[in-house]
Amino acid sequence: MLTGPIRKLSRSTRSIAGGQYSHRVKVRSRDELGALAEDFNRMADALELKIQELAAAAQRQKDFTASFAHELKTPLTSVIGYADTLRSRELPRLQQLEAVNYIFSEGKRLEAMSFSLLDLFALERTAPQLVTVQAQALARAVAESMGYVMSQSGVELRLSVEPGSFPGEPNLLKTLLYNLLDNARKASQSRSSVELLGCTTPQGYLFQVTDHGRGIPQEALDRITEPFYMVDKSRARAQGGAGLGLALCQRIASAHGAQLRFESRVGAGTTVSLILGGSEP
Repeated sequence: MLTGPIRKLSRSTRSIAGGQYSHRVKVRSRDELGALAEDFNRMADALELKIQELAAAAQRQKDFTASFAHELKTPLTSVIGYADTLRSRELPRLQQLEAVNYIFSEGKRLEAMSFSLLDLFALERTAPQLVTVQAQALARAVAESMGYVMSQSGVELRLSVEPGSFPGEPNLLKTLLYNLLDNARKASQSRSSVELLGCTTPQGYLFQVTDHGRGIPQEALDRITEPFYMVDKSRARAQGGAGLGLALCQRIASAHGAQLRFESRVGAGTTVSLILGGSEP
């Protein structure tokens, strides 16, 4: 009587050890052996879940590495090509300037990508030190930083930020709002506007960034915070993007116990919302 259930347990153990993580023990007795089989199956459930999580994490890491290599290769190929042209033959002054400007702009994009990656890695290693942040002071600081690029693009930044405070890391939150506003600027036409709204709600302090630009297709909304994901790769690269801005914003929001919420219609614009200092549903 005892040997049959024990053999089943032994076979199941060997099956799982051999990689068949979905295998379960089929012992129906209600004695100690039945309880042991139930415990074994619960352990196998937890093990299978962990294996799936590890496989998903490994795939994300693989995708991240492939995307990173691709994003490095594209500008480096052009930079090396232009540099080789400048080195190997004489060019008219105008073509020299075009080549040098391209090398400079792609170098700046690589630099920005490197800084964003460093910020992402830093957020994974250590939790930010939170202090009390004043909403209006934060908004004014971000608006000052955005002033030049907004004016160059012919886009008006409109602020409507009510008094309020919340726990946060000021520099990280400034980076978050800057990136959201910069994305809104890039999506907007000249002589349009981008709005930054701030107000207190029962859930916490709400920030909203709204543009009236291209909008984001519904099928892309679930992926836009993935590292290196770009809705329009050619346009993003032309504007100096590397697909890391929203990924960094999402990590910063997560470090503050919050999340980004996106509402968008193609051709009508996008609103990104964030609630700080509260528990979001």
